[in-house]
Amino acid sequence: MTTPLMKVRRLAGRLLCCGAALEFAAAVYVALFGSFASQLGPISIRGGSGTKLFAIAVLATCAAVWLLRPFQSAARQSRLAFMCRSAAYLALIAGVANLIAPFVLQNFLFSQDGAVHQTYAYLFDRALRQGQFPVRWVEGVGYGKGQPLFNYYQVGLYYVIALIHACGPSLSLSFKLAISFAWLGGTFFTFLWLNPLGRFPAVLGAALFAWSPYVMLDAYVRTAYPELLAVALVPAVFWSLDRTLRTGHPIFSCALALTTGLLLISHLPASLIVAPVCALYVLGSWVMYRHPQRQLVLVALGVTIGVGLASFHIIPAILELDAIQIRSLTREALDYHRHFIVPTAWLDWDWGYASSGTTGPNHMSFQIGIIQWLAIIAAAIRLVVLTIRRDGRAWPVAGWLSVFGGTLFMTTGAAVHLWDRVAPLAFLQFPWRFLIVPTIACSALAALVLASLRDQTNQALIVVCAIALQWSVTRDYRLPAWTRPRAAITIDVPGWWASRNAQIFGFREPAYDPVSVTDTSPIGAERWATTTARAEIVPLLQNDAQLVLRVEAQEEAGLTVRMPFFRGWRLTLDDTAITPTIQPGTGFMTLQVPAGSHRVEARFTNTPVRTVANAIAVLSIFSWVLLLYHARRKWTPS
Repeated sequence: MTTPLMKVRRLAGRLLCCGAALEFAAAVYVALFGSFASQLGPISIRGGSGTKLFAIAVLATCAAVWLLRPFQSAARQSRLAFMCRSAAYLALIAGVANLIAPFVLQNFLFSQDGAVHQTYAYLFDRALRQGQFPVRWVEGVGYGKGQPLFNYYQVGLYYVIALIHACGPSLSLSFKLAISFAWLGGTFFTFLWLNPLGRFPAVLGAALFAWSPYVMLDAYVRTAYPELLAVALVPAVFWSLDRTLRTGHPIFSCALALTTGLLLISHLPASLIVAPVCALYVLGSWVMYRHPQRQLVLVALGVTIGVGLASFHIIPAILELDAIQIRSLTREALDYHRHFIVPTAWLDWDWGYASSGTTGPNHMSFQIGIIQWLAIIAAAIRLVVLTIRRDGRAWPVAGWLSVFGGTLFMTTGAAVHLWDRVAPLAFLQFPWRFLIVPTIACSALAALVLASLRDQTNQALIVVCAIALQWSVTRDYRLPAWTRPRAAITIDVPGWWASRNAQIFGFREPAYDPVSVTDTSPIGAERWATTTARAEIVPLLQNDAQLVLRVEAQEEAGLTVRMPFFRGWRLTLDDTAITPTIQPGTGFMTLQVPAGSHRVEARFTNTPVRTVANAIAVLSIFSWVLLLYHARRKWTPS
């Protein structure tokens, strides 16, 4: 029997189908011929944005399918369900492809970080090819500009680029692929992490991660690619944590070690932000599900091995921090007191490219995202309902909402006393970096809410609608990545460091200079200089971490090695270790060479701290291999 309500539902569904067809047609017209405007009696018809028209058409289509599906035969309902589910997957794939497409165009995106990471990728690759491993000291863009850059600066991205480069692609293509793989990987691991809640809740969570405004801010505006890699690794850490706790299988503990280690060497500030959330996740999971002690031991083992794998970098970076001028990165324009944001910024949909701390129409966006806010509102409603029912499923929702609120609090000036009391927070520089966590929290909350729906077809329809909305509302955020001028940075040229292009685009951060450097020196023609013209110097070996010279002096000569002194540099004269004189201002190493023929060598070596750190990393590799071997044995989960 057909009720009046059913008639209204069928009529509404048919009207929506007609409206969707018109919107699709308008979107196609705008795509082919541009915007249009016409008048139909008193009705004004306009079409300006094809993306918006397409999104409206998708929303209308999904609503029509939901309204009309009950009136279809069983066979047709089955076909509709298959189409809707396929559309959800295809929408996610197409959306992510659209997001990363600007990176594979000719030349490089050029924004706030300029050519920082292209310069670093070139210097890192050059040092690695010279045999320096792990890479710590690099000669800069020009002689006399050497630094212990990678003894401190996050190296994860550059090892990934080097790995891709070793497989055949050029350095510039490897750079672009690394960024693209990071974004794809973060989306994929978000899906894997949330998959126990259901496939389509996981797809929705992955979509919210991929289209997160903060991820797009890192990729398009800040071009902060090491942090982008770290943000992409966070879902991988949660996935490995979750599976270790759920299954107790050592293979996931191995995965946890790898993801933890890579996160630590990719971006220490992001690791500092995420670590408490990971600890709360483990604690909350243990309280809710009372995991056996074995699972907790495997989590601790995975994290410990992961920290050990990263120790070759993080131990010297922390313990030798006083040997460089890193404190300059926490003063003046980079003082965190200047970068707190007001809560209204979370709801400001403007998108600009100006630096942090500036105001005006082109200011940087610190929004949470429209779809992300909808997920938060839905999660809050879901929490109220579950709490009234005294349902235990309220705890994960409450936990992620608390994490979301707590990290937003850390971005505001109200948290300044906490920032002042916890000294390491100063190295985060920007309080809004805590927006990394809402990116993850919104994905988890969206998946938890959608999992409350049992009908997978309706879940798929919601996923398609969410992606269509994100595609539309972020149009103005993505468009500049296609239209802004791009930089032709020619890092594929082997001698790029000495080229005119490098003089234009090359970057050097003085904060990584040794403390012996107190002023800047001009770029020299060679890596050495003498105090007399009556000495002939022949370079026998020259790379970033080693310089060997043959000196033919007719009289005693002063020799300056144009590299700033730093812990680990060792000078020898005819294989006898000598203590150089440190030149004031430049920090260059000088020595006296007697008359005659002599061999002078400057070699960058490990300090005791680096030796211990390297040893811990090697032991951790062996431990990881043993754990992996154990994981391969047949084992039944408890």
